[in-house]
Amino acid sequence: MNQLLCRGIKHCPGRWGGDTDSRSELTPAAPTAFTHPTSGMEKSVLLMLLVLSGLSILPSCFSFHYEFVNESKTWYEAQRICRENYTDLATFYDNTTNPVKEFPHVRAWIGLSSGSWIWSLKDTILDSSYTDFYQADKDVPEQSYENKICAKMFDMSWKPFNCSEEIPFICYDINDGKKYICPRQNKTWNESQSYCRANHIDLVSVKTLDEKKQIFSQIIPEPYCQKGFWIGLSRVKWQWSDQSNFDIGNWNVKQPNKWDEKQCVEMSIPSRVWNNDGCEQAKPFICYNDDLVLVRENKTWVEALNHCRENRWDLVSIHSERIQHWVQRQARKATTPYVWLGLRYTCILQVWFWVSEQALCYQNWALGHGGSWEECKKSGAMPREGPQQWEGKNQTEKLNFICNKKPHDY
Repeated sequence: MNQLLCRGIKHCPGRWGGDTDSRSELTPAAPTAFTHPTSGMEKSVLLMLLVLSGLSILPSCFSFHYEFVNESKTWYEAQRICRENYTDLATFYDNTTNPVKEFPHVRAWIGLSSGSWIWSLKDTILDSSYTDFYQADKDVPEQSYENKICAKMFDMSWKPFNCSEEIPFICYDINDGKKYICPRQNKTWNESQSYCRANHIDLVSVKTLDEKKQIFSQIIPEPYCQKGFWIGLSRVKWQWSDQSNFDIGNWNVKQPNKWDEKQCVEMSIPSRVWNNDGCEQAKPFICYNDDLVLVRENKTWVEALNHCRENRWDLVSIHSERIQHWVQRQARKATTPYVWLGLRYTCILQVWFWVSEQALCYQNWALGHGGSWEECKKSGAMPREGPQQWEGKNQTEKLNFICNKKPHDY
């Protein structure tokens, strides 16, 4: 049913402070979360009931606002202050409007920085003491790299490489004592990672000299991988502090430059163009606030809903990956293992919906949740720890909960 409402999603009209992930036109599609009804007429009847019940087909935008902080801090100090007092350092989603036009004419930190090198296995950060980085392409312009950069290993060393290139790769496994496998295929880095995780454990990690020697001793008899291969190391060139995807840039002329040295980004106000600079430089900064409130009181789902609405708020609805990140951050501060969301199951229509009267277009269910006919008397909750995907919980359980202070801005 949710798929009936959500196929054909388009972006919200660009506006500062808005979530640009969701505006839809209704296009029929086959249901995926349940097996009945089966006929087109039954689907139409249920769809009509859903619309008449007041459930909106158009997920709307999520409000937040920016705050200028006129204190000179390093990028990391600014990030800490924003996270303690607001939501995070500023993220910008479009260049069509000017949310900072009333701010002082200065250069201020925003929430964009260069990402760390991460090992695919267990998502660990590359040790800064690991210096075996052979940059054979040192003279290649930085702009030639995609936003995600991956590591190719050859001749006992490794270098950055565009992740979309199709080359051999090495998987890690513990089967029959053979740790390192060359599958004799060419794939992109992402495809290689998926293959290794599906058929072995993961792309290989090369964290010590002994590991490197073992890998090369095993692949010497394997000509397919001798000329270079993917290892499980990658880096996002630029990423937002709140973990939102980096989709747009508003760089100044000849920027960014020396991004391996100047790993943080400032905005020039009022022109709004970006420059990268050393993170240790002290500057004013821009935070943003998302209007979410974690209530550390233990209440049933109905009690939580009433509490939010008594304050003219509402239980939070999640319409995009961006809002999911914001809610996850609040949930980690909870005193209960789960927090209530504004997510409810209707037994009559066999569909989950948001109490903000929005269709469930963006979904992030944990395995085994969200698609069962046995969801009656359950409401949606998010775990405090782990992947923090949604689960259906008995609505009489008493949990912390998250309210949105400006529900009408959805």
